[in-house]
Amino acid sequence: MDATIRFFNQTGREVYKESQTFAGTGKHFFYFTGEQLPSGKYFYTIESPIGTVIMNKSLLIVK
Repeated sequence: MDATIRFFNQTGREVYKESQTFAGTGKHFFYFTGEQLPSGKYFYTIESPIGTVIMNKSLLIVK
C-alpha cells in the first residue's frame, strides 16, 4: 500500500510532501524530524493512493 503525508502551513500552502510504500497489514509509521521546516504550526494529512484521507491533524514545531 502506498501512502502520502503532506504538510501545510497556516495559510494552507503545501510545504512538505513524502510518499512511502508499506507492505502488509498492521501499524505503519512516517518518520519526520521537522528539520525541513521552521518553527510554527502546521497541518498534515495522510492519504491513500486513491486520494482517501486517512488522517488529518495539526503539529507544532518548536526549535
